[in-house]
Amino acid sequence: VIGVLAALLAALSVVSLVLWRQKEELRRAAAPRQNLLPPNEDVLWPRMFAPDQDTSIVVSDTSVVMFQYVTDAEVPLQDYSGEAYADGMIRSVRDRSMRTLLSKIAAGQWTGYGDADMAAQLMEVCRRYNGRCRIRYARYLDAREFKAGNFILLGSRQSIPWDGLFEPKLNFYLEHDTKTNGYRIRNRSPLPGEQDYYGSTPNNNRTFPNDMGVQASYAYLALLPNLTGTGNVLIISGMVGADTEAAGELITGPGFATTLSKILRSKAGKPPAPYVEVLLQSNVMDGTTRGSKIVAYRLITP
Repeated sequence: VIGVLAALLAALSVVSLVLWRQKEELRRAAAPRQNLLPPNEDVLWPRMFAPDQDTSIVVSDTSVVMFQYVTDAEVPLQDYSGEAYADGMIRSVRDRSMRTLLSKIAAGQWTGYGDADMAAQLMEVCRRYNGRCRIRYARYLDAREFKAGNFILLGSRQSIPWDGLFEPKLNFYLEHDTKTNGYRIRNRSPLPGEQDYYGSTPNNNRTFPNDMGVQASYAYLALLPNLTGTGNVLIISGMVGADTEAAGELITGPGFATTLSKILRSKAGKPPAPYVEVLLQSNVMDGTTRGSKIVAYRLITP
């Protein structure tokens, strides 16, 4: 009997130790985390990851990019949602084998590695600010959802058509370049010293003079209100995936929050602007970006 009691006590001790450790892990997970920057300097992440709002980190839909490339047509925004977004366009194709191919492409649920990696980094920042975040696939949203909560859109209108809901408000936006069959960033209202558009060009003033084949490429960030003004939308969009990835690395890195704070407070004698869009330039070589810098910005007041 004594042996049995001793064994039971030992087992209970082990169970108690396990429960205590689990309790401590839960307590540490629930404990508030300190922000890396003082609240008066960090004007971005406390808004995007407010504990009382849901934040959707939206990764790009590579399938819709491929679909648009093959059909040489843009999927209408009003049709882009759910499994059947491309059915109407597929039915209009006469060739049976092409319809089969397009159906397989449209059914795919693919995103880029860079987007997945950036989403993981943003989830880590979200945890740091005690936010309520989840990663979502662009196709499984609908326009009504943008009336509530916060959204971070990782990609251009070609990979996340929902960008089109907000592009009319923007000065910088991605457009198709018919001459190169690529994309460039249009500047709706150039200021003195700015260009009408920004595209991939050889970077004669590059930071890496010993490198050959380095080109200047561009991305833009836009911090906007959601459709009802009750939350925030952050668009991170580049001409190519590497630009989007470089922009994400910049904004999650040290020092950007302070820079953004200075931009929002750049109008002397006026209160800080609530929203902003920023044009970024990167040096690209063999599909890899090397650093980003701000070349232009616009303050946005609803």
